[in-house]
Amino acid sequence: MLQFVRMKKLIIIAAVLLVVSCKRTKVEPSHIINDAGTTSSVSADGASQLEIKVKLGDENGLPINLSSEKRTVTFKTTSGSFNNNSQEIKIIADSDGNAICFLKGDRVGEATVTAEAVGVSISKKITFTFAYPKSMLVILPQATMPHALNTVLHVKTKMLRDTGNPTNGLQVKFYAVDNLGNSKGTFLNYKLSDDNDTARAEFHLLDSTFNGILYIKGSYHKPDNDSIYGTNQIFVK
Repeated sequence: MLQFVRMKKLIIIAAVLLVVSCKRTKVEPSHIINDAGTTSSVSADGASQLEIKVKLGDENGLPINLSSEKRTVTFKTTSGSFNNNSQEIKIIADSDGNAICFLKGDRVGEATVTAEAVGVSISKKITFTFAYPKSMLVILPQATMPHALNTVLHVKTKMLRDTGNPTNGLQVKFYAVDNLGNSKGTFLNYKLSDDNDTARAEFHLLDSTFNGILYIKGSYHKPDNDSIYGTNQIFVK
């Protein structure tokens, strides 16, 4: 009889441990992504990185006791790439349940980032914002040009920023002035900035009598009313 009672107690203890164990391996979707560590936007400059932080936790937000295989979080994105230069990365959460990766992109728009672990997934919208240039260089193909009416000068600008590359497709305005500030010639065939961060235009002097220095200027006006400028010079003879 005593042996039967002991055996019954062992069965009850084993059952309790099983219930506790099952409860500890449960992952609640509400605790899988910790937005406190994840902002929702990053510049689309191809270099700036957004931290994506995931936390595995039970229904109380506490760390759960899982094997390393079950602590593996799979991140996927519909745009941009993670720090392994791929649109998918697997990270093993640490002992506190935290898994962190980094996302970057070079195209303006939205991305959906999904994190999945232990059969549970959750998604978050990320916005890649315009990466505006901080400065520009005006580049000329030569140091002098003749004042013939049919002379064409191919002008380009290189758009620059402190981190990564500016968003392409930006419109640069060009103009030319003499040393007194008088406008000269005209610009035609404007090209928006391309994947090499270069905008282009053709300068036509249209003046066979002018001699001297011309200042070729470029400008880009940002939506916040801030502007950037670049200048170069060429000698007309």
